[in-house]
Amino acid sequence: MELPCTIVIKKLSKVSFMIKPSKEILSFYMIRNVYFTKFQAPLQCGILYWGWIGGDLNTRICQIQKRVIRSMVGVSSRTSCRQLFKELNILTLASLYILEVACFIIKYCLSLEQNSNVHKYNTWRKMDIHVKLHSTEVYKKV
Repeated sequence: MELPCTIVIKKLSKVSFMIKPSKEILSFYMIRNVYFTKFQAPLQCGILYWGWIGGDLNTRICQIQKRVIRSMVGVSSRTSCRQLFKELNILTLASLYILEVACFIIKYCLSLEQNSNVHKYNTWRKMDIHVKLHSTEVYKKV
């Protein structure tokens, strides 16, 4: 069974090869709309589920995203994308993940447990969200 992130990588690769030839036919704003609907939507959809996976899969998604950004603008494959992301007002994969986590916490903040509910010590982090730690393999699987 394939991991959800590998399925997303396949979808994103198809979109990346779709955008380059459409640059000759469509206006820049239409290509930007194609990016948001066909690339960023699937990327953002399950990012909380498969999360910040790290490693090769994360690097692969970032490479595909940079390839798409470069082909949208029509620059060389060696051009830095940092300024292009800013100019196009497009979030990187890491920024999308941070945004989705922040939105999740804001939406469900009342149902999340704070450290002050777990213990009554007056610490600096008493208002932070309580993260349950686990040390056994059995607890990790639950």
